[in-house]
This record gives sequence, structure tokens and C-alpha cells, in this order.
Amino acid sequence: LRAGDETPLVGREGELDELVGFCTETLGTRRAGIASIVGSPGVGKSRLLHELVSQLDEHFRVHWGRCLSYGEGITYWPITEVFKSAAGILRSDDLDTVAARLDEFLNGLATEDVDELRTIAAALSNLIGIPTTPRGTYAAGDISQAELHWGIRRTLQLLAADRPTAVVIEDLHWAEPTLLELIAYIAADDVDAPLVLICSTRPDLEETSPGFLGTEGRRRTVALETLGADQAAALLTGLTGDAALAATPFGEALIENAGGNPLFLEETVRMLRDQGLIDLERW
Repeated sequence: LRAGDETPLVGREGELDELVGFCTETLGTRRAGIASIVGSPGVGKSRLLHELVSQLDEHFRVHWGRCLSYGEGITYWPITEVFKSAAGILRSDDLDTVAARLDEFLNGLATEDVDELRTIAAALSNLIGIPTTPRGTYAAGDISQAELHWGIRRTLQLLAADRPTAVVIEDLHWAEPTLLELIAYIAADDVDAPLVLICSTRPDLEETSPGFLGTEGRRRTVALETLGADQAAALLTGLTGDAALAATPFGEALIENAGGNPLFLEETVRMLRDQGLIDLERW
């Protein structure tokens, strides 16, 4: 890859247009939705995801989270990341700073309903890991799962009411069933807000959680296949800046060995560059 360049987006124009269109619909209908990108490792989910977000960035507030494959407290990990981002909480913050930032965030929510705010405060304090609500009024542990999920959903609704919001959750194939239930609940039929959850996942999710992915109503799913030969040649040109390379025996071998997997082709070019076998500096 040429220094500073993003991996070229090749062969995903149709999928990108479909996802942008679906997300944009939430602006007009003010209805929550779930958009999912499905594909095998290296096929380009992350690249498409970043391109999608770059096109939504003008109209949506975007927060990111990622599912973990193992570890303690991973059930709500991506949602915790989302709210830490929204509240400006850093990993280096101590508990007092976390509480102060969360308190400021809660004060900025567009609601004056005391009961609503109490549940939201307890839910987010529990999620983020402080023992009481920011002002020490309620113990964060004294909350049911139903209240936790309601508090999370209501907070996202309020954020979206202030400005359309996109929540990105990567690696959803590692999500526990409870998180999948929460995501479905956030985008349930009774949620009217310009809020879209954008997920990336491997095809495993279709087997482990049948019915979660959808293509109608408030759910949209695009499946990424490997690149065709012409698309792979275009990607190789984009990676190297050499339009003639793909037509050479060397370039054809690179394309064939990659098997249509964009990440494999990218990493091969990177390795060859590092070994001095491809001189990208002259392009």
C-alpha cells in the first residue's frame, strides 16, 4: 500500500449504495433499523463499513463498538464502548472522572422526566462500571436486565432525537445471545427515532442465531462474496499504482493466489513491498 492511502474500495458499489439508502431512510421515516454486512474473514467487511460511515458522517453522529471473542464482562462490551465514546470517557480516567463525565452526559439528555433519568443513570452506571449513579444517589447494581435494556434503548433514542445516530458494532458473530436480544430490542417496531445499528459479522451468525439477519422492514443485510478476476485486478492496480502489473504473469499469479480475498491480496502486496520485491515508491 502506498503510505497514507486507504485500501481501495473495489467491487462493492452496489452493496454500498444499498446500505447508504437503507440508513438514509431512517432520516425520513425516523424509524430505527439494523443494517448488517456479512462475509468471511478478509473479504472486505471493515473496508465497506468504513466507506459507509464516511458517507453517513455528515448527517449521523457515529459511535463504534466491537464484540470480543473471550474474556470477562464481554456481553455488553460493544455497547459500553459506545456510551464511553458518547460521554467522552477515556480508558485512563479514574472512577471520579468517569462519574463526572457521565453526569455531564446525563445532564445533556433531552428529558426532564425524573423517573426516566433515574433508570437511565442506573443503567449506564451499571454498564460503565461505577458502583453508584454519578451523584451517589442509587446503587448501580440494583437494576434488572429489563431496566438495563430499557435504559440503554431510551438513551439511544434521546441521542437520535438530538441528532440522527449510527451505532456501529463489529464482529457480531462473537456476540452473546443477550446482546443480540438487546440489539433487536433497540430497533423494535415501537422505536421511532433516526437510529441505525450497523453490524459486521461472519456467516456463522446465520447458523448460531437464525432469524437475526433480515432483508425486509427494519433490517437489511448485504452479503459480500470474493472478488472476481477483473475486480481483483482493479484492486491490485489500486494497491500498487501500476495499471500494467495485473496483466503480467507475476500480477496474474498474485491475483490467483489471493483467491478473490481483498485482505490476502493487500497483505501479499505489503509483504512484497517490505521485501523489496515491489517498488511502490516510483508510483
